[in-house]
Amino acid sequence: MVLLSHREWFWVRNLKLALGAAMILVTMSLLLYLVFFPSAVLTNGLRLIMLALWLLYFSVSRRVQHVFRTHDWDKFGSQMTTDS
Repeated sequence: MVLLSHREWFWVRNLKLALGAAMILVTMSLLLYLVFFPSAVLTNGLRLIMLALWLLYFSVSRRVQHVFRTHDWDKFGSQMTTDS
């Protein structure tokens, strides 16, 4: 919610750090689940994949760069689509 009201790069950087920390914790829990709860490995593996995809999106998206870092989203108008 903070990202929607305060379009600043500081918050994107903090979100990326939080996603990275969550990926580390999920990886550690995944290792424990391999030993003690093998039936839950699939769901934790999917969680790790989704966290990695969100981190990748916030790292390479041109839209995120323009909205939060350069603040020049308006000059593109309809040129940038949801696929950018």
